[in-house]
Amino acid sequence: MMRGDMLLRCCFAWLLLLAPLATRALAANELDTGKPNAVSEPRNSLSTPETKCPQRPEAGIGNASTMIVALASDTLWRPRGSEVRFTVNNSGQTAVVQQVRVCFGWSSAAAQAEGDAFHALQASPIVRSVASSDGVPTYGAVMPALVDTAQPWWNRFRGPNKLLYSALFTVPLADMVVEVTPAGAGAGASTIVVLPVGVTSVRYASVLVLLFAVLFCVGTSVLTRTRGIPGRDFLLRLISTRDGYASLSQFQIMLWTVVIGLCAVYVMTLSGSLIPITAGTLVLLGIAAGAALLARVPTSAATTPTPDPTVPAEPDQPRPPVRAATEVPPGLLRLPRWSDLVTVDYGRDEIDVTRVQMLIFTLIAAVFVTLKVIVSYEIPAISENFQLLMGISNGVYVGGRHLPGQGRKG
Repeated sequence: MMRGDMLLRCCFAWLLLLAPLATRALAANELDTGKPNAVSEPRNSLSTPETKCPQRPEAGIGNASTMIVALASDTLWRPRGSEVRFTVNNSGQTAVVQQVRVCFGWSSAAAQAEGDAFHALQASPIVRSVASSDGVPTYGAVMPALVDTAQPWWNRFRGPNKLLYSALFTVPLADMVVEVTPAGAGAGASTIVVLPVGVTSVRYASVLVLLFAVLFCVGTSVLTRTRGIPGRDFLLRLISTRDGYASLSQFQIMLWTVVIGLCAVYVMTLSGSLIPITAGTLVLLGIAAGAALLARVPTSAATTPTPDPTVPAEPDQPRPPVRAATEVPPGLLRLPRWSDLVTVDYGRDEIDVTRVQMLIFTLIAAVFVTLKVIVSYEIPAISENFQLLMGISNGVYVGGRHLPGQGRKG
């Protein structure tokens, strides 16, 4: 079955190679698919980088207005080129907006920053209306490519700093200047509000995710070796059963755990808030957990002998010494292989199409969720039909394990 192992490894390698290309394609289509329709959303207003930006209000002074502009709780931090969402309210009533103009510029530790080119405002390349469930007018503004701060993190503690920072001087703050013009208002009736937005780095977030992934790999490798779990590599040792086979159900639950965990680290680093998990993703996690639990139920072929009460019990034996992870313990006929994920043992290894189907659908869903999180910084909604498809696939897989003649678990 070495050819099966090599085939699966090649498939995983191709997925890793295609992931960056798919990410670029999603990023290119993200704004196109999110553009509002001019007929259905007439209040939308577009802004270009050449649009003249309003001046920042004088520090410590606010203008009188009934308009309330507030940042969305999940976009308090955002990287350059991403969308910052905010709401516009009219004293608790639905606001009728004629125009919205948004500009960004680095916040200054001084009272005024208009005269400094480093803190000059740049217009958002796109300002669009966003659909909301509560009926409150919601807008999204893409953050422009602000100039690099060019100040190492360790130097920010000593000061003096040209910028304002949060989160232990790791996240620089930018001023988001929002100018809202109500419908039917005359000249000078616009409301100008300055909102602080943290500017995060995709590069630093990716490095942090990589660090957590390395720590996970090292920790699980040491743990599985210390416990003497057999397997050629730590991934196989994580999903192997006691009879020496790689379990597809354990692979599925481990894959979802790693994907959701790393995505949470990525989103929290970029947005400063916990990642919102959609109902569809929770359903997929429940299906994977249920399949892993049912896979542990003994089959009819795996019966445990009942002890004879007339035979005296054996005295307690000392625990055997810990064996190397690549050494087959006594009573174990084999080491787990990657080909175990798609084969069954009916006297000899054969491809099981139900396992192939479950593995393909699981990988497709995991890659889709990962790419959407990379592009939009949130877990996407999973359609009900795909949830049903995953449920049927896992149900057929679990049912096939309990058929007569099934020679192994997992």
